[in-house]
Amino acid sequence: MSRKSKGEALEGEALGTLLFDLAHDMRSPLLTLLGFTELAQESLHEPEALARLLASIERSTLRLNRLVEDLVNLARVQAPPPPPEPRPLHLRQALEELCREARRAWDLRGTQLEVEAGEASDHTTCDERSLRIAASALLLNAIEASPKGATVRLRVLPGAAGGHRVEIENEGPARSAAEQAALERSFEALSRGEDEGEAEGAPGMGLGLILVRRSCEVLQATFDLHAREGGGAVASLELPASA
Repeated sequence: MSRKSKGEALEGEALGTLLFDLAHDMRSPLLTLLGFTELAQESLHEPEALARLLASIERSTLRLNRLVEDLVNLARVQAPPPPPEPRPLHLRQALEELCREARRAWDLRGTQLEVEAGEASDHTTCDERSLRIAASALLLNAIEASPKGATVRLRVLPGAAGGHRVEIENEGPARSAAEQAALERSFEALSRGEDEGEAEGAPGMGLGLILVRRSCEVLQATFDLHAREGGGAVASLELPASA
């Protein structure tokens, strides 16, 4: 089987599994919303109990919103990609807006989001939609891989040949050299659409990785994952000067 055919087969299998999992996972927050809403109606004159129920309803709503986002992204993966629409933008502003949306729509579990940019210009021209899809998938993976209350940092750095590098760094437990080597081999193989039989343990291997890979094709960008000193990981998007 050719590399392309193997990649398409892997994506088809992954999408089928993800669709089943998403449908199954949506039941739990829906039932929670239903049950807690009924209890809240019975607790209107008990402020403390009502506050606890409303907090649970909020958490379930955020979880359900995330699942709906996954379904939207699943549709994006299956649909033919729209033609690129390059336009000028400031990368720092784009990442700050992404973080604001994440704080409103996702359950961050106490995770802090910080955007950093040096004095070098962060101005580029690229397809903003593809950049947002790729950065959102990597940011979500970083949040889920972080311990509760940790900090995820998004950085804009000078890239190669006049381009830019966007880094998303998350804290976490340190890996052994062998664990990290296996992780990077899995990530590199699956990012090319190959099956190395080592996908387990590599973060973002499902829908997120498919979204990042396809977005990078539109952006003519590359992406990478490596260990962070002291634990955690750093994911990066390398954008060309003429993205």
